[in-house]
Amino acid sequence: MSVATHLSNAGFDIDFVDLEGKQRFDFLARKEGIELEVDCKTVSGDVGRPVHRRRALEIFHLIYSALAEQVDRRESRAVRIVIPSSLHGRDEYIGSLSKLVIQSVREQQDLSVVGSGEVKLCKLDIGNAAFGRA
Repeated sequence: MSVATHLSNAGFDIDFVDLEGKQRFDFLARKEGIELEVDCKTVSGDVGRPVHRRRALEIFHLIYSALAEQVDRRESRAVRIVIPSSLHGRDEYIGSLSKLVIQSVREQQDLSVVGSGEVKLCKLDIGNAAFGRA
């Protein structure tokens, strides 16, 4: 909206043509025979991070039932997921990694697949954890 406001203040007429997501740009700015097709982009707070929040939430959604089963066992274990470099968004990769986690938790063993990642089930000593301390 700040770009549209700036152009409007500069004398351009603004037409929001992409309210339904059907155009290849967000709005059209016109002034004295000049037409500008404006497509606005924004930078995510995740830029440069190896694990983007949205991708992590996708994985958590897929592995939730297996993690719930782990909690139901009432065993103090942490599920440690190690990825090779970054959590990219290819569906095949997300599917492969989530299946690996689910299999590891259900079989109660550490597993790894080259290129996908590694899952380790680590003993978690709740008594000595920071949870009980001030």
